[in-house]
Amino acid sequence: MTGLRTLVALAAPFRYQLLLSGLLTLCGSLVTLAIPLLAGRMLASVVASELHDMRRPVVLVVLALTATAMLNFAIGYVNGSTAAKLFAQLRKHVYDHLQALPIGFHEMPPDLFAYLSLRGPVRGSSNLDAVLEALIPPPSVRLVDWL
Repeated sequence: MTGLRTLVALAAPFRYQLLLSGLLTLCGSLVTLAIPLLAGRMLASVVASELHDMRRPVVLVVLALTATAMLNFAIGYVNGSTAAKLFAQLRKHVYDHLQALPIGFHEMPPDLFAYLSLRGPVRGSSNLDAVLEALIPPPSVRLVDWL
């Protein structure tokens, strides 16, 4: 629950952008739901052989499709820029936290996964070989150093 509170606290400066994103998403959903209704009216006029009344439903469907495309672009733009700013703030928060840690924390011996990610697989061997080699260290390395 603490992580959620931290995320909400980090997102608080972006509440207006998030509100705008929610409103744009709601408008986009409403316009998307209106398209089948407009298409149904257009088809009803075709079935009723009222072809002289076709102009208005066709224009409305085209406008609804255009509005959907524009709203989807706006939603992507607002969400993308807000997410980029939020992630930048989160990175800064993590960096400041790492800088505040004592020096001894950074000098701790690495664990198995950190060792494997830094070392990488040896050419011509599989990842399983690297894991087994890491689990069974050479005689010069004590197992205590790994823990």
